[in-house]
Amino acid sequence: MSGRGTFVGPEDVPRVSRTVRPYERIAADIAQRIRAGELRPDFPIPSETTLMQQYDVAKGTVRRAVALLRGQGWVFTVEKRGSYVSQSEDWPEG
Repeated sequence: MSGRGTFVGPEDVPRVSRTVRPYERIAADIAQRIRAGELRPDFPIPSETTLMQQYDVAKGTVRRAVALLRGQGWVFTVEKRGSYVSQSEDWPEG
């Protein structure tokens, strides 16, 4: 086995998928749920606590995922209220 790190898994797994960070995986999953219509514009995404339990991660990981989604235009955050799905015209292409 060549390379660095401690990846354990099949050799045929693309290298890109080996390096996806947990917050990126969570953000991608939530974005997919938005794209599929499971999470709708102007409705809240699940709370930090719910996401922590669902993905079995720390609060900081959830916050990084939400920050990434916000930066990409998928969600907006209202202080002390939570994060909500943005209107589709704000979503990234793709």
